[in-house]
Amino acid sequence: DISIIEKFEDLMDIHASGGDCFLGGEDFTEILLQLIQAQLPEDLRADHRLPTLAESAKKHLTTESEWRHEFQSESSTQSLRLTRAEFESGSKGLLERMMKPIERAMRDARMKPSDLDHIVLAGGATRMPFIKKMLSTYFLKFPLASLDPDTVVAQGAAIAAGMEAQDVHLRDRVMTDVCPFTLGVEVSNGTQRGIFSPIIERNQKVPTSRIEIYHAAHPDQKSVTLSIYQGES
Repeated sequence: DISIIEKFEDLMDIHASGGDCFLGGEDFTEILLQLIQAQLPEDLRADHRLPTLAESAKKHLTTESEWRHEFQSESSTQSLRLTRAEFESGSKGLLERMMKPIERAMRDARMKPSDLDHIVLAGGATRMPFIKKMLSTYFLKFPLASLDPDTVVAQGAAIAAGMEAQDVHLRDRVMTDVCPFTLGVEVSNGTQRGIFSPIIERNQKVPTSRIEIYHAAHPDQKSVTLSIYQGES
């Protein structure tokens, strides 16, 4: 996910937001799992310990350039080895997917990478060095090192909850928000069904109100079923 936020005094204004709902830290773990499985005999590739081993390798390669492990089975011991460069190469497709919502959000906000003052990383997966490298190259600045990516989401949620509860310490804080995905309904044009008709475009300030008029497809129609969708597909 990405949010582009402008902060001045006690107002935080979200200019654009977006993301890939089917991409996360587990996808990078899956890459490592596949790299580990490729080093094992076929009869060991479904071992239930491998996903945990892949997660451990991911954390190790965050701080070290190489990971080694002696994997023991009932009949043998397999020497496993992975490098950070191999992990980065295997993750190339995921990194390309990461950049798409970032670039789209920047276009929606009508901003250039150089317009941003700071980059704040959220989530443990952003600790991976090649993610920091990719973002630093794109934005031409390093992410803030003073914030813990493992706790910033929880801190933000606590602040949002305090604002909702009108806590005395946060009473003057104001945060605007946007609809991160386009919302609309499925319609028919008379000959073709399954057409997406957008009603609220992505990155509209919320709360918002829109009115669209739709008609039944046939004069004698007894009912209308509304299928509501979100997304850009």
